[in-house]
Amino acid sequence: MNIKFLSDENLEQCLKSLVQKEREVLADILQHIAEVDRRKLYLSKAYPSLFDYLTKCLGYSAGSAQRRIDAARLCRDIPEVTESLESGSLSLSQVSLLQKAIRQNQKEARLKIPLETKKDILNEMFGKSYQESEVLVARALNIEIKQAPKIQYQADESIRFEVSFTKDQWQKLEEMRTLLSHSLPNGSWDQVLEFVAEKVIQQKSLQSLKKERKKNAVGGHSFDCKATDEARLQKVERPENIEEAGISDLAKAGYTNEFIFNQRRYIPLSLRRAVFQRNQCCQHIDKKTGKRCSSRWQLQIDHIQPVWAGGSSAVENLQLLCSAHNRMKYHLENNLRPV
Repeated sequence: MNIKFLSDENLEQCLKSLVQKEREVLADILQHIAEVDRRKLYLSKAYPSLFDYLTKCLGYSAGSAQRRIDAARLCRDIPEVTESLESGSLSLSQVSLLQKAIRQNQKEARLKIPLETKKDILNEMFGKSYQESEVLVARALNIEIKQAPKIQYQADESIRFEVSFTKDQWQKLEEMRTLLSHSLPNGSWDQVLEFVAEKVIQQKSLQSLKKERKKNAVGGHSFDCKATDEARLQKVERPENIEEAGISDLAKAGYTNEFIFNQRRYIPLSLRRAVFQRNQCCQHIDKKTGKRCSSRWQLQIDHIQPVWAGGSSAVENLQLLCSAHNRMKYHLENNLRPV
């Protein structure tokens, strides 16, 4: 079967079916890993640990192997976990998260976590995201909150920096990262922090230079040190009331079609801010399910009715879309195949 020829509906149905089969296969794999662990079968195969057996013999990556070991051992203690993984009500990451926290807690506190406590935590994890599950597990097991920053110098002269943030501080950092999504599409935290650091350094250097030039001004006249950036911000002269003018009015006035098109696409800064304030996230909605995208990554202002179809830059004709949905809308409007 060549999936390129499947309809969108059939493609989605096939994918959902495969995902369900994957969950069932995962549940079977975890049961087998648990049994291999119980029998210590890896020892007879000359592997010192179950982890070595999974990574060196079966080819799992270190992270994948450890998640499956953690999940397999929790499934052995609580068989109902297997059914939850098959149904999708719990994910492998959530199950592994709990087992890892239990293991660390028992090692540090030297106290065994009761089986009922494990079950209660698992029941509360149903329907929660991984981040929500992290908070839940940390509270339930009273995991120590790490606050002191940690700096570690590594063999390649790189530095590993660990720091804890309050909830409000983290929201501000996430907001900053989102606002930089166009400049830094990858969005890795090392790139974000480096980008901000460079901007602060440039800004402070420019301020110091301006102060130095003023100090060295001749005859009491301050030196005109307006940066070239300001020249780019100079307002271009625009015909009076051109935003309110209709296409026919502009054409009669002798403006070219290209000029008219560009003017109707123009969105004043105040209007752009109003749209961002109103929408705050991608407004694309799946017509079948009613689900809104709600992404805040690489947001772009879109004309709901395209300019080429007579749409204006009035606020009611503007919306925010993420770059992916904006491209999709463009391809649909122009009857193009997605690239």
